[in-house]
Amino acid sequence: MHVNFYATLRLAAGRKQVEVSLSEPDTVRAALEAASRDLPQLASELWEAPGQLYDTIHVFVNGREACFLPQQLETPLGPDDVLDVFPPVGGGSAGTRCEREYRSLPIWLAHEYLRELGGRGAAGQPVEGPGWRARVRDADDVVIGVLHIGRIFVDFEGNESAVAAAMAAFDAKALRAGG
Repeated sequence: MHVNFYATLRLAAGRKQVEVSLSEPDTVRAALEAASRDLPQLASELWEAPGQLYDTIHVFVNGREACFLPQQLETPLGPDDVLDVFPPVGGGSAGTRCEREYRSLPIWLAHEYLRELGGRGAAGQPVEGPGWRARVRDADDVVIGVLHIGRIFVDFEGNESAVAAAMAAFDAKALRAGG
């Protein structure tokens, strides 16, 4: 499979594309580890710690950003899949990105909570708040026998302290949602 690197990551890799061989099924994380294994300068640009990408690295699987896929870096890959890897872009501080899973919290209520935290945005669209941005996305239900429990993910990004404060306030509201 092909792993394509862009901008400063291309310089660190010494080439624009790295070919990796994976056993099927293998994951996005395994492909990135294989691609950077023999390239120490690239590895130092990608990995904050073993198995943990820097938050500012953007990985796309066949054109879709991995952080928004249900299994994220654990998404299984096939031999024809293509990974595109980008370094941080833009000026200023890199910021932070975090994701949380919530159960039994309807999407409409998650949007309402984000608006109560000072966010603005229409239903189904990212919500912009002071120093943060959040995106609510639906996920497959958790199924236990005949019981189906709704599940959503809320992806927060922005200024580190603003994201931390927004997530803490959102968590407090979400805890009350289930009764």
